[in-house]
Amino acid sequence: MKVILIRHGECDSNGCYTGSGTDIPLNQLGIEQISNLKKKLSELKGASTKLYSSSLLRAMQSAKIISNSLNINNVIFDNRLNEINFGAWEGLSYKQIMDKWPRLATAWYNNPLMATPPKGETFNTFIKRIKGFYIDLTKDFVGETDYVIIVSHGGVIQILATLLANETIDSRWDYNIPRGDFLEWDLPNISSDN
Repeated sequence: MKVILIRHGECDSNGCYTGSGTDIPLNQLGIEQISNLKKKLSELKGASTKLYSSSLLRAMQSAKIISNSLNINNVIFDNRLNEINFGAWEGLSYKQIMDKWPRLATAWYNNPLMATPPKGETFNTFIKRIKGFYIDLTKDFVGETDYVIIVSHGGVIQILATLLANETIDSRWDYNIPRGDFLEWDLPNISSDN
């Protein structure tokens, strides 16, 4: 089985932190980016495919465009695929965050496992919910499905990619893909001990 991780299309976030606390739609460029994936994903037409999506609007819109182009009747929305909640940092730029919380922001950028944005989600919680989704996925569909498409967000894709590549969380920055693009893997088995 192959897993395809798709990052939702562009939205009007103006370079600000847009996590699960900010639910905004795709803009026209984002709609075009996802629509352009049709050619790249055309090999999936007619294959046994499951489509999962974050429950945030920008990912749901992206997933619906993909499901329409591939004739997939059912999109499964899962909150565990939502982006991290940046708390008080939602909607702020890097500069605004550094100006108001310089020590906390520096600590979070250096090691998100040891610091958390005010009123935000801990990085450990974020990782656990994504890993929980992935473990459930491997239990439910190994051998029954040709492709699994997961439409989500940059941070979620980074964590899923480290799981797929059997790498540590520190390697997540190696999987920073642009909006409206995707990564593809053969699905390995993952244990709940990893």
